[in-house]
Amino acid sequence: YIRPLIVKQLGFSVNQLSLLLGLIGIMFILGNLTAGQLIERYGTQKIGWISGMVLVLLLMLTLTVKNSWSGLLNLGLLCFVLGMPGSMLQVMFLNTAERDFPMAL
Repeated sequence: YIRPLIVKQLGFSVNQLSLLLGLIGIMFILGNLTAGQLIERYGTQKIGWISGMVLVLLLMLTLTVKNSWSGLLNLGLLCFVLGMPGSMLQVMFLNTAERDFPMAL
């Protein structure tokens, strides 16, 4: 689903695709790491805020894909932010299990 977006919509070549997919993967990793720091500082309070950011970035994607570099920047930011909720929810579920169902661990 992402290849047509990068190649057809944003206008990058198939030769550049591997590098761009690698950069997108790095953005997901950085999002996971940032989520860990947010959890340490705020707990899971910021999940709603992050979900709102995902919505805004998705809505902006329709505007930014008209230019290759702005579309790629938006896609990178989107992947960065999308890397956060999964980590946060895992920590939330583990904390709930530890607190309410310690035998489940």
